[in-house]
Amino acid sequence: MRRTTITHLLGFLFLLCSLGAQADFPSIKSKTFDDEKFLFPDDIQGKPLSLLFLAMSSDRENGTLQQQQLIAWHKELVAANVLDNTISAYHFPVMKSPPFFVKGIISNAMADVYEGTVSTDHSGVLFVDDLQSFADSASLPLNELPTVVLLDAEGNIAATIKGAVSAELVSELATSIKKLNNTATEANPAAKEDGDIAE
Repeated sequence: MRRTTITHLLGFLFLLCSLGAQADFPSIKSKTFDDEKFLFPDDIQGKPLSLLFLAMSSDRENGTLQQQQLIAWHKELVAANVLDNTISAYHFPVMKSPPFFVKGIISNAMADVYEGTVSTDHSGVLFVDDLQSFADSASLPLNELPTVVLLDAEGNIAATIKGAVSAELVSELATSIKKLNNTATEANPAAKEDGDIAE
């Protein structure tokens, strides 16, 4: 119980400290699980916001656990009506690039994990040369916890959460999303009337 409380507290602190950070992810050529080419992060399309679910680990067992935890995150956000029509959700397991001839096998195996929960055109594996460098590029801690990143309409990091899903963290994330949407509406009042924000 104490460990869970500490994990949630760390999640809160990281969420609050990451507001306004710049996203500077490296460009990575990949494919989504529907076998379409995808250039990360350039091809991320927000509505206008985006939510990235990143399972980053060099350990296979922990990477699988993070995937499961992020799927739990996704389901909780859907149940709480947080994933509305103003935000696009993307799931990306991130791992050190293996020999090219096994990449397809790995991608196919991981695709099965997301089936029925995540759209195949919004999910795929990011194979990177150096996992630590990938995390450092966006100032993300690389540890054994799953990562949820909220991007604003300009692609900047607006909030980041590390850890398993909880009611408190879902509420904090929902508040951050609401604030971003309100800011976008204030900046462009006509957008709400024209339906641009809720496209």
